[in-house]
Amino acid sequence: SFGTMLCRLVTCILVPALAWGGYVALLLGVFKGDVTYDLRCENVGSEILANSEDFTMYKNGIAFGSAGDLQGVFATGTQGPAKQGFIFALDLNSIRETSMSMPTPLTIENFPEGRRFQPHGIFYSNATNRLYAVSHPFQGEGSYVEVFSVMQPSASSSSSSSSAASSLRLVHVDSILPTPENTVINDVVEGRSADEIFVTRFHWYSQPLGGAHGPFTIREAVQNVGYLFCNCRTHLNFPRSLIWL
Repeated sequence: SFGTMLCRLVTCILVPALAWGGYVALLLGVFKGDVTYDLRCENVGSEILANSEDFTMYKNGIAFGSAGDLQGVFATGTQGPAKQGFIFALDLNSIRETSMSMPTPLTIENFPEGRRFQPHGIFYSNATNRLYAVSHPFQGEGSYVEVFSVMQPSASSSSSSSSAASSLRLVHVDSILPTPENTVINDVVEGRSADEIFVTRFHWYSQPLGGAHGPFTIREAVQNVGYLFCNCRTHLNFPRSLIWL
């Protein structure tokens, strides 16, 4: 019928056109700027945070957050002006006080030398005391899942949750490179044990070294747009069980 044909026409032409237009607008920075929809909210840490993407609760009212400067990473690559990423701790107990405490960047020990850390999705496991962070170094490969043990001070050395937050540190224990190795992923959670994780695919191909705004081949251009129209699921196994969602 005419209605069915019209629906198919809109689906095949208009929807991809809108998706492509939104992607171009994003690359051009149309959606830049901080937006606060609740006037009761307080903007904290804007001086040090760069494109904070995700939060995960730790203990005693303390939250971990990722700051990976993802806008810079995806626009110009890690070879450009993108800021080095980090994990920060934020004491949510201070909500009851006059003003929120500032986010505290955490010290990371034993991280692989020479590799960029640009965290995206993160997850803390109470079962294993591990923090998982999807990272986009984009140094010739796709995304890693970086695994950390959370080291906390003894109870006697910290008298408040705020000082406890600033005393936390991360020790790098593992790096997981999903297969295929140039795949870009988004988020991660721990499965039934530390030997199993679940991740979500962001898009199929790694970003060009110069980012979306940098010089790239025709093949790379097609790859970076192609992820908008792909929605595939697969199950892969490597050193441990990895399940794509």
